[in-house]
Amino acid sequence: MPVDVTIPQELQRQFYNLVHYLEQPGVQNTPLTPPSASAVKWWTEIETRYSEPQRHYHTLEHIGSMHYLLEESDPKDFDVISLAIFFHDIIYDPKANDNELQSMELFRQFAEELNMPEAMKTPVLAFIEATIKHNLVPSITDSGILNDLKLFLDFDLEVLGREPADYNRYAQQIRAEYSHVPPEDYCKGRPAVLKRFLAREQLYFSPKFQQFFEESARRNLQAEIKRLENGNLGSSV
Repeated sequence: MPVDVTIPQELQRQFYNLVHYLEQPGVQNTPLTPPSASAVKWWTEIETRYSEPQRHYHTLEHIGSMHYLLEESDPKDFDVISLAIFFHDIIYDPKANDNELQSMELFRQFAEELNMPEAMKTPVLAFIEATIKHNLVPSITDSGILNDLKLFLDFDLEVLGREPADYNRYAQQIRAEYSHVPPEDYCKGRPAVLKRFLAREQLYFSPKFQQFFEESARRNLQAEIKRLENGNLGSSV
């Protein structure tokens, strides 16, 4: 399925607006305001990274889906979540085990270039770190920021609760990203990962996502586990 061509354009607009706010707080941005050199540089970095050939699910489409969910929510700090969305998967090598840490480092470079205040930088880094185990982190104690983290993590796993056909597309995209793993190993390793999610008391942290996605997500995970344990990799993307 081709990516919606409007996704990069809309994400670029959102990112330029965000950087404008960070560089010139209180100065109104308009459609005629040209983006700064830093905005162009870092958007190019984001677009290039998320368009890498090893990516099939962790693309700009995923970033766009998360931003859509953010637009439909009422967070304490919209910009913190937006930055975490843009940077949480910016480094993605399916053969590596430190993608999140590398993504955090690239975000630090971005934050330093823009002289980002610690009050914004610290939670963004914590949000990205939370995706390592996809769980809450003890360093966040402020209730508002904690609720934002719950939303961010739920946005990231919203795909698990989609309709079966959409979930199956996601599952095949993940398989494509791990095409270097032999089929028999994937049919053992992937179910082990999914079972760890199923063992959780809850997959989602926010009441809305628990209400609308928890049951369907568990059904989807169980179906993929059963399929893989039967040696069925499904159709390719």
